[in-house]
Amino acid sequence: MSKIGQLNILPQLFGKIIIPEAVYYEVVIRGSGKAGAEEVKNADWIENQKVKNELAVRAFRINLGFGESEVIALANECQADFIILDDWKARQTAEELELPVIGTIAILQKA
Repeated sequence: MSKIGQLNILPQLFGKIIIPEAVYYEVVIRGSGKAGAEEVKNADWIENQKVKNELAVRAFRINLGFGESEVIALANECQADFIILDDWKARQTAEELELPVIGTIAILQKA
């Protein structure tokens, strides 16, 4: 959402957003200077949280990227209302765990 300039939609629809450290690192640190990095860094409604279950992250890493793996593990820990995922493999994994998945297109349609 930050890459397409639509980050402001998220708090209107969902309130607080929790992201794992891997996503924060990917978007804010590694993405410094890119579209949306500063917005994510400065958003007071985004909470950066450490994943507790590192074993789950390692298991998900077999088929998924680090960010997606942490998103799914953290969502499972927090019993998240929604997980924002666009990656097909990550969505499949989350759905197999019966975690509620929503993608960017669905968010834009809700807005």
